[in-house]
Amino acid sequence: MKIQRLIHLAALTIIACLSLFFVFNSASAKVSGSCANCHTMHNSQGGSALNSDAIETLLANDCVGCHSATSGSTWKDATTGAPIVYNIAEPSFNDAKGLAGGNFYWVVNKGDEYGHNVLSIPGMPSDELTEAPGIPTEADVAPDPVDPTCGNCHVQIDDCTSCHKPAHHADDSATVVGETGGWYRFLKSGSHEHDGGGGVEGIEDPDWEQTKDELKHNEYKGGVLGVHGVDKSMSDYCAGCHRDFHDTEFVGTSSPWLRHPNNYALPEDTDKEYYLYNTPDGTNIGYYNPQAPVARPDLSSYSTSSRTVTPGTDQVFCLSCHRPHGTEYKDILRWNYDGMIAGGGGDDGTGCFICHTTKDG
Repeated sequence: MKIQRLIHLAALTIIACLSLFFVFNSASAKVSGSCANCHTMHNSQGGSALNSDAIETLLANDCVGCHSATSGSTWKDATTGAPIVYNIAEPSFNDAKGLAGGNFYWVVNKGDEYGHNVLSIPGMPSDELTEAPGIPTEADVAPDPVDPTCGNCHVQIDDCTSCHKPAHHADDSATVVGETGGWYRFLKSGSHEHDGGGGVEGIEDPDWEQTKDELKHNEYKGGVLGVHGVDKSMSDYCAGCHRDFHDTEFVGTSSPWLRHPNNYALPEDTDKEYYLYNTPDGTNIGYYNPQAPVARPDLSSYSTSSRTVTPGTDQVFCLSCHRPHGTEYKDILRWNYDGMIAGGGGDDGTGCFICHTTKDG
């Protein structure tokens, strides 16, 4: 009996070791390094609590703690490698003064119009609005089975999980990141019990567009007109709160538009005034410009980011004009709207004029 027990114990030990091996080696998770960079076993260090309250999954810090900096550096935390989306000091990097999504510095320091009011960020002002601009009413969406009553819920953003559902140990090494990788930039609401079609798909720039040009940038999934909650596009995700700014029902179907078109392809008719996206010479279509990105309705043929913009296929979408976290410009625009002066005298070759080339000076 003693020998049998020893054999049984040895077998259990081998199984346990193999189980640990497969847990840590079955997938190539993107998060690497010391576990202590992110986790604490007892929320204690040097006899003092790390946080006033313990955080789920034994995290040593919350989202804001890991993704913020006291300086103006907008790259990433030296210890955790987390990209910085909120700076205490004024952001100091590149044309957006922040990474691809922008920076919450501006809404904290300039006011409600300059970003999304994520209430868990220290110093964040309460949203002056009682509901999201363009929010769908129950009458708008019923009897849509995907999101029948979302318009009655999305009146404020309590914390980062209102938009993101962190999955830091997911293997996001695929070119197009989807559900297996934790969704593109973790864009799947962590607050929903009825997520319908899930999250967002896309190609992730490895440094979150700290450095970017025509060949190096995020690639965004385009949407399908008339479809909500299932096409895994960036614009459809935004439409969860801002649906009245989307689609034919609220926007119109052609010029003159009721609202700026969204999820519509750039015109392929050479006679259309907006055919020459980012034109360098007024005759030829230019390369992809990260200041006014386009969305691709099908990313399956992409192996990396592309400089080519294809009229008739590639789309105008929410992030063509906006950054979701915050910018130094009102309405979280990517550029100074007041500097867009048709016929010249303004910020020529930038902003609106990347698409509206015939209006440029």
